[in-house]
Amino acid sequence: MERIVSDKKYVDYIFLVAGKTFSSSFLTSWTETLNYLNKNKFTYKLAIAYSPIITVTRNTLIGNFPYNFGDNTFSVIPFSGEYTCKKVIFLDDDVYWKPEDLEILLNSDKEIISGIYLTVDQKTVALIGEDGNRLTLNDLTDKTEPFEVFAVGLGFFACTPTVLESMKFPWFDTPTQITEDNLGIVGSEDVYFCNKAKANGYKIYADPNLKIGHEKTQILTFI
Repeated sequence: MERIVSDKKYVDYIFLVAGKTFSSSFLTSWTETLNYLNKNKFTYKLAIAYSPIITVTRNTLIGNFPYNFGDNTFSVIPFSGEYTCKKVIFLDDDVYWKPEDLEILLNSDKEIISGIYLTVDQKTVALIGEDGNRLTLNDLTDKTEPFEVFAVGLGFFACTPTVLESMKFPWFDTPTQITEDNLGIVGSEDVYFCNKAKANGYKIYADPNLKIGHEKTQILTFI
């Protein structure tokens, strides 16, 4: 059953948090985020959802918003057509950040922008270059401004609502074609989302000034 609402409610930011287990680092970052938002008198909405299947989690955050346990209604229109905002911010429950990171993310002039964090191997980051390969720390040493990439992870990520509105449901899925070398990266829901955005004319950017902590690894520092 699809919700249909004629007049959208406006908030400055919509936060979509994927996960159910929140570390002290995440909670500290989120507390500082709330302080920043309230201090600057920004309006915001928050949704949190979890499923063992990450594509279900991310689609639920957008299609069943605000998320209510036991609410089985689902929309193929972002936020059920009820809300609009300046930026939509995706956060994963295993990342942590500083207030200045959040400020950069919110104020970026890019329609799609991501922070950068290490992956489990602690050698590569959650970015795929335009050549289709994972980027390493060495690839980032000379980067000082946002740069275009093939795809990003959505652990600390922002886009405009028009990006979501340009896509047909599902916003997230698992690609059917997965190359052996990039198994687990190219085959991710993040890449599916980035490919859909690019097909609609959007560019994907990563900001090297957004060095985000990742519970599976450590705080990102460039060598």
